[in-house]
Amino acid sequence: MSNAAIGNGQLGSGYRYTFVALAEYALSKRTEVYGTVDFNKVSGAASVELPGRNNQTGVALGLRTIF
Repeated sequence: MSNAAIGNGQLGSGYRYTFVALAEYALSKRTEVYGTVDFNKVSGAASVELPGRNNQTGVALGLRTIF
C-alpha cells in the first residue's frame, strides 16, 4: 500500500511492508504441526493502521489432525 486516508479524510503518503512465513511438518499421515510468523511495518499516513506503533509481529503455532 502506498497511500492511506487519515482521520480527517485527507490522503497522505505512507508505506506498508508485510512479511509472512509458514512452516508445516507432518508427524503422521493424519497429524501435522504448523507455525506462522508475520511482520508488518508502516510509515507516514499508513501508520493509522497500527496506532502508537510503526511495526507489529504475530506468531502462531498449532497442531492439526485430519479425521
